[in-house]
Amino acid sequence: MRGLRNLVGTSFLVLAVVACADRNQDGDTAADAEYGGTVVIANNSDLTDLNPLVAGEKYSQEVNRYMLFLPLVRHAKDLSLEPALAERWDMLGDTGVVFHLRRDVRWHDGVPTTARDVVFTYQRAQDPETAFPNAEYFQSWTGVEAPDSFTVRFTFEPHMDPLAG
Repeated sequence: MRGLRNLVGTSFLVLAVVACADRNQDGDTAADAEYGGTVVIANNSDLTDLNPLVAGEKYSQEVNRYMLFLPLVRHAKDLSLEPALAERWDMLGDTGVVFHLRRDVRWHDGVPTTARDVVFTYQRAQDPETAFPNAEYFQSWTGVEAPDSFTVRFTFEPHMDPLAG
């Protein structure tokens, strides 16, 4: 039953996004579409938290992850990793990774998103007092530093697929 509700909710979301697309008289999406405005999405429950560090309910987590915040990397359609907040990354053998952040990402007030924001978020996720529901993602991760405003270096114990969180 829960799977059916998830399928219906996801289907509705896809239909809502398609219905909101700017189309010309032939039904084609206009190349010069205007951005902005409001989209209203119905759901069978309210979102519990808009803070990704404490949201435990599935729909809240999905809205946070896919609509409000950017992960460093995400899975492409072929399930390979592709850049999101990070424009690129360099693996440091099997014990670390350096992310080079995009410079065009900003918070709602226009302030750039920086390496300090990533470090802060990671430290809060690691803090047991936060009770981050996905803390197991970082179980083998051992440290983080920001050498400059757009570079983040993580260290971790060797483990399988360290960026798959």
